[in-house]
Amino acid sequence: MNIPSVRVRKETFGYVLAFATGEIGFYEDEVGPMLLAGTSLTELEPHRIRLLPVTANFHLTAPLIVWFELTRECNLPCRHCYISAGRQRSHELSTSEVFRTLEQLKEKGVFALVLVGGEPLVRQISRK
Repeated sequence: MNIPSVRVRKETFGYVLAFATGEIGFYEDEVGPMLLAGTSLTELEPHRIRLLPVTANFHLTAPLIVWFELTRECNLPCRHCYISAGRQRSHELSTSEVFRTLEQLKEKGVFALVLVGGEPLVRQISRK
C-alpha cells in the first residue's frame, strides 16, 4: 500500500482509516479493493465520507481511541492531580484481566490506546 502507516477497520457504512499523522477518516465501501491494490491517499480522497449521518441506532464496531486506567495508585504527591490518585482501588482489574481486556481491544480493532492512572508504572505485574 502506498499509504504509510495506515490502520483500517471495516464498518457498516464503509471504512475507517487512521493515519500516522493522527488523522482519522471515514471512507465509502468502494475503497476496499483500492486498499488491497495499493492505492495512494490522493486516489482515496474522492471516496472520503464528508458527512456521516448519525442516527439514534448508529454505532461503530469498537471505539477508535481508548483511555485505559491501569490503576488509581500513585506514589507522587502532585497538588494538581485531577483524579485524586494515591491509594489503589480495591476493585481494580487483575493483571490477567488487564491483558485479556487489552487483547479484546486489539481484536476489536481499536486504533489507539492511552494508558493512564494514578501512576501506571507503579502497578505490580504479579497482582492477581
